[in-house]
Amino acid sequence: MTPLPVEAVEELAEELETRLQEKATENASLTFSIGCFLSLMLAVVTAVVLALALHWVSGLIAGLLLLLLALTLTAFLSTRARNRRLETAYHTEIRPRLQAAAAESGLSLAELSARLRAALPREALLHSVLETDDEPKID
Repeated sequence: MTPLPVEAVEELAEELETRLQEKATENASLTFSIGCFLSLMLAVVTAVVLALALHWVSGLIAGLLLLLLALTLTAFLSTRARNRRLETAYHTEIRPRLQAAAAESGLSLAELSARLRAALPREALLHSVLETDDEPKID
């Protein structure tokens, strides 16, 4: 059991933060892109149908309202996908890496988590998921 120097803690924190950021963005951007495309298509179809059935102003207003509603839903679903991906990445990749580093250094998981939180800025994703009880808290 070797003690973990400050440089090693900072390096581990940077590595895990980078990995967590990559995982957070990969699904969320895809979800948002698909949602935007489907929202736009739905709004255009609705606007055209209403414009042909009623009046072009009614179709335009309905299409814009539907587009705003659909984009809001898309943003919500994208955020949920991002948070789920963060939680999955924490349990499948980050936590096992933390457990291995803790075992290697002779620290408890809570002690290592505390040292990592101290090495990270408050706005870091890893900082937000590392809790004292080692359960992820995704906002």
